Amino acid sequence: MKIFMLISMIFSLSIVSCKKGSSEKAANPSFITFNSEGLAYVQLPVNHYYIFKDSASGMLDSVVVSQSTLEQKFSPESVDRIAGTNVKTPAHYYQNFKLQLSSISGNTQKAWFYGAATNKPDFIIGDYLNSDTAYLSLLESDVNFTGEAFAYPESYQFAPQSSSKIIPAMTVVGTSYSNVINFISANSADPTDKNFVRATYFWAKNIGIIKREIKTPTTVKTESLLRHG
Repeated sequence: MKIFMLISMIFSLSIVSCKKGSSEKAANPSFITFNSEGLAYVQLPVNHYYIFKDSASGMLDSVVVSQSTLEQKFSPESVDRIAGTNVKTPAHYYQNFKLQLSSISGNTQKAWFYGAATNKPDFIIGDYLNSDTAYLSLLESDVNFTGEAFAYPESYQFAPQSSSKIIPAMTVVGTSYSNVINFISANSADPTDKNFVRATYFWAKNIGIIKREIKTPTTVKTESLLRHG
């Protein structure tokens, strides 16, 4: 059924393309941009600082935004073979986003969080080419965890070990936050696996991470935001 629907969509698009004629070829490349609501949670100003408190030890960790870049990239026209039919993807612009937070101790910095996202599609069908609400999936890759750390819209279908929800109101170390996105992701369904890691993040709009928990079969490390600026 899915293949039939895909072929029908491709056929419909080919008809529209024929009707547009040469004016389609003369059009400027379209832009695919990330969902602005999603970016509000993760696109943080460089040099913004955070003080996190370890719930077990009470130790404080100074963290700074060392990278927060939103880049525009160009993709030339391409043709893909899908369900036995050639599907042309017009030339378009897309975006890449990178966020890095670094822990500071004296004159030394080390990775605290690193995530990257792209909205470049494998191929384009329908209105996605002109979308300004592209799905934002921030993939974390650092010493703590490798996997998805944030996604927007939160209703998107994730891997079996992932889940996401919006918490209308939440208090962390005495500070109240609204519309917090809670994202949980694990690298395995088996918590007894020696390599098991589960990352739980709480994101607040225009602030970023307000709490995170990294759990392994033998350890749990929870850090909560004390203050930022």
